[in-house]
Amino acid sequence: MNKRLLSAAMALVLALPLARPAPAMDGIAVRPASGANETAAPAITEKDDALSRVMWVVLVVWLGLGAYLFKIDRRIARLERKIDER
Repeated sequence: MNKRLLSAAMALVLALPLARPAPAMDGIAVRPASGANETAAPAITEKDDALSRVMWVVLVVWLGLGAYLFKIDRRIARLERKIDER
């Protein structure tokens, strides 16, 4: 595998855990004014979590398409070199 491609893939793999959003600190020290015992809303809602999953799936699909096109390009270049040698 190409050294640049390998280093780019490793950088992507190492950066994936850093891409998760940090939980917000909303509601931790906030108390309701009415004095009722209300629980704070979660920092990351179900909708936000589903959206981030969809974005990750789309990213993986795009990366897969890019890798597939790169592979096809290398094969075509190899065939062109063989034709030029003849």
